[in-house]
Amino acid sequence: MPASSKQRALAMARGIGLLPILERARYLSAARRAAPGNKAYLAKHPGFVAPPLWWMHDMYAHASFKQYMETGQETAAALARRIDAHVKHERPRVADWGCGLARVIRHLPERYERHGFDYNAEAIAWCSKNISGCAFDINGLRPPM
Repeated sequence: MPASSKQRALAMARGIGLLPILERARYLSAARRAAPGNKAYLAKHPGFVAPPLWWMHDMYAHASFKQYMETGQETAAALARRIDAHVKHERPRVADWGCGLARVIRHLPERYERHGFDYNAEAIAWCSKNISGCAFDINGLRPPM
């Protein structure tokens, strides 16, 4: 479907109140497809605290715990290489604006001072409760300067 047609369809669905129902159906379909892999991932990683699936789907457009962890690790490794190449401090300070469910920041080296910010107070509460070694704060819609 061309982008303009998709935009019109979304606008029409939003206008008649159908968009939340369509989003819920999309999430349920993704969760159903990911369920066997998620069950296997949890069995293989008993210490893993799974992020709320609905939020994960909303933030990352998928419902796979394995994908959440692997893409977070890959991104964190790439960032760490850049930080280490350019920042010559023993304990670099890293701020993750829009950290969501800590997909990336949780994997940055523990020797970094890690601080995640997001506008979503519930996501920050989840991160604060479940992700150790990082500080988390609500920042509203603009990052604090």
